[in-house]
Formats: sequence, C-alpha cells, structure tokens
Amino acid sequence: MMPSDAHTEFFLKRTALLCSAITAVVGAVTIAGWVFDILIIARVRETYIPMAPSTALSFIILSTALFAHIRYPEHRIVRMAAKGGTIMVLCICFVILIEYLTGINLDIEQLLSGSQKVGVITIGRMSPVTAINFLLTAAALLLLFIPRADVQRGKDAASILGIIVVLAGLVLILDYLYGTLVLYGRIKIPVALNTSIVFVFLSIGIIAAAGQYSWPIRLLIGGSLRAKLLRTFLPVTIVMVLIYGWLNTIIFSRIINPSITSALAAIVSVGIVSFVVARISRAIGGEIDRYISERKWAEEELKTAHDNLEKTVTDLRRKEDDLLKLNENLREAELKFHSFASIAVDAIILADTSGTITFWNNGAKSIFGYEEDEAVGKPLTILMPERYREAHSKGIERVRADKKSQYPGKIMELEGLRKDGSEFPVELSITIWPTKSGTFFMGILRDVSKRKQVEAELKERVGELEKFYEMSIGRELKMKELKEDIARLKAELSEYGKE
Repeated sequence: MMPSDAHTEFFLKRTALLCSAITAVVGAVTIAGWVFDILIIARVRETYIPMAPSTALSFIILSTALFAHIRYPEHRIVRMAAKGGTIMVLCICFVILIEYLTGINLDIEQLLSGSQKVGVITIGRMSPVTAINFLLTAAALLLLFIPRADVQRGKDAASILGIIVVLAGLVLILDYLYGTLVLYGRIKIPVALNTSIVFVFLSIGIIAAAGQYSWPIRLLIGGSLRAKLLRTFLPVTIVMVLIYGWLNTIIFSRIINPSITSALAAIVSVGIVSFVVARISRAIGGEIDRYISERKWAEEELKTAHDNLEKTVTDLRRKEDDLLKLNENLREAELKFHSFASIAVDAIILADTSGTITFWNNGAKSIFGYEEDEAVGKPLTILMPERYREAHSKGIERVRADKKSQYPGKIMELEGLRKDGSEFPVELSITIWPTKSGTFFMGILRDVSKRKQVEAELKERVGELEKFYEMSIGRELKMKELKEDIARLKAELSEYGKE
C-alpha cells in the first residue's frame, strides 16, 4: 500500500534531500582527496580512475541548487542563486564538450587541477560523457525553476531528463559491474565509477523533487492495480535482469562448452520467470480475491440501497400527492378568501411580522381611500393617527417576542386615518398566527361613523324627550294644585253663604 498524498509528497521530498546530501558529500570528499593528494578517496578502487575535481565541484553546485529548490521554494534570492549556479555548470560543461569535439584547448579545468596520465587514460579532467550528463541534469534542474503557469510541464520534462541520466549512469555502472570497461578503450577520458553512481543519486533526487504528479512517479502511486503491479514487478524485473546479465557475463562466459552454457542460461531463465510468476500470483491473486469480495459486498450494498431508494421514492411520491392535494386545498381556500374579501364591505387587511401591509381589499380601499398598489408594502401606521403609533410599535415588538397578543377575539373602538388626513371612528378585530417565517396579522375594520352619528342624534332626541317629559309632569302637578285650590275656594264660599 502506498501512503496518502501528503505522506507521499513528504517521502519524495525526503528522498530528494537525501540524494542531494549524498551528492554533495561525495563531491566534497573528492575535492578533499585532490587537495590533500589522497586520490584513494576520490575513486572506488585503486585500479579505477578518480572523479575529476571539476566533476566534483559541479556535483556540489547542482546538489546545492536541488536542496535550495526543495527547502526554499518561495525564497526569491535563494532561487536566483540556485539558477545562477546551475547555469554556470551548464556553461562550463558546454565549453568542456566543445573542447573535446573541436580539439581546442581552453584550459578551463586548469583552474582547479592539472591533468595526469595513467597509461593512455587522462585523469583529473571531466569526461565528455560526464559533460553530456551534466548538461541534461542542469537542464532538468532549470526546468524545475520555471514559472508556476507551466510548472507541471516543466516537472514532467525534468523527470524525463532525470530518467535519461539515471539510465546512462546505470549503463556505466554495469560496465564496471560486468568488468567489461568498454569506455576505457573507446575514449581518452572515461567516466569514473563513483561519478556514475552519484549521477544516479542526483537524478533520482531530481525525479523525486518533480513531485508525485509528474511522470513516471504518478504511474507508481495510488491504489490502482496498475500502480501496484508496477511497484511490485518493476524493481524485481530490473534486479533479475541485472543478475542474469552478470551471470551471463562473469560466470557463463568462462564455460567453454556451449551446451552447458545454454543449459545454465535456460535454468536461470526458468528461475527468473518462476520467481516473477510467483510474485505476480501472490500480488494479483490476493488483490483479485479482495476485489471480488469487495464487489460482492458492494453489490449487496447496492441492492440494499436500491431497495431503500425504491421505498424512499414511493414515500416521496405519496408525500408529493399529499402536498399536491394540500396545495390544491390551499389554493381553493385562497380563492374563497379572496372572493369573500373582494365583496366584503368591511376593510380586511393583512400584515407581516414587521407590520407591513401585504393584502388590501376593496372594503379597505372604500374606507381609507388608498388604492391597493398605494397601500401594499406600506406600514400599518399610515392608517392610524399619530397618537396611536408608538403603542402600535410596542405591540408589534411584544407579539414578535412572545408570539401572543391581548387583543385577538376582542372588538376595539379606535380612530382611523384616511388618505385625506381626516379621522373617523372604526371598530377593529385582530387575528394573529405564528409561522416559522414570522408572525402575521389580519385586521377587520368597520367604519362606524354613521352609527356614531345616529347614536348621537338618538341621544339628543332622548334628552329632548326627557326634558319634555319633565315639563309635562310639572304641568300636571300645577293643574292638580289649581283644582285643589278651586275646590277649597268653593268650600269656603259655601260656608260663607250659609252664614
């Protein structure tokens, strides 16, 4: 199993830092060997040529540039210095290659050390093969420094150049491993073994620095079967082929009898193929079994999910039918309400939780004088005199807070305010209903001006009647007193006549 993306990136950065450190250390040790004339530390074996000082210095510069790219990706000055060092190595190696191809001796390496002859082989000078590898390596590093807009393309190209240098280094290492040393007889300045090894490390560092999304690293990471096969069999195949090549070169070449050579080669081939097949069977077989188990589990889960989905769809359809029926009922109720409100003589007014008018019927238009488009969206305070407005605002806030009101179910007598500014008496009944989106109000108002006028006239006439009644009562009392006086006078006259 490969680690997660974050762990993979961390692993690649650590790998690149380790490779740059190994390259720098080998280069520094080589420089020390030339400075103190201890060439044994600048070569792998006494019979092999040492790494040239110019080669060691180039390794130190390029490994430092790789380290700077990894540790200080946003530091402008450090990146500029790293680019400058890389370009310097690129130019030096280009000049060395020109010297070799043209025969012109510019003595650019004499600044570091003089060259020496060991037989026909020159040591202390950079090999043209090394110069070519440095050109490719420096180009790969420069590609890692390109602007962000094309950074992935640059990383892919840098990784490809790194692979080329790795392959070249491996070829040189195999030349030493198999003991053929072909380059010793082909060019005057061959490549040292430690130079080949360091090229492999430096190039691996560049490939790792390109990141997990660059080619070919992106083929090796992740949990896909392809990535697992590549991670499992690519290293095994490379190792087995190298072993077979070493056996064929070192062991089989010493056997004179071709039949025995063929038999041994066949046995080794069978062993290699058997080993690879066994690895494939163990890796792929386990994966296939796991995938089959996961597929069965996924099929069962999918079936359960399908059944649940069908049940959910059925429930949703039933709820949809209920909602459609409810919506239809609400629409009918709304139509009935609008029909009733449109023919009602009384004013029917709806308001939202902020006290803004949301519905205005014809009765309200007749009573207050506002058209529907003039009233809807306006506050309720336009319908009341100034003296009521503060109490109205406090009532609205109280209803918002506790969703209750002391007025629903009661009929109140107040004064309303018409559009022309005139006040008139009204009877008001209020209904409230709380919802999730707020509390809404409905008020039914009736203009009682005529009733109040009739009541006043009746009261006045009752007063007059009461006054007339009182006058009538007084007149009757006086007539009674007069009759009593007349009767008394008649009695007196009668007595007076008798006398």
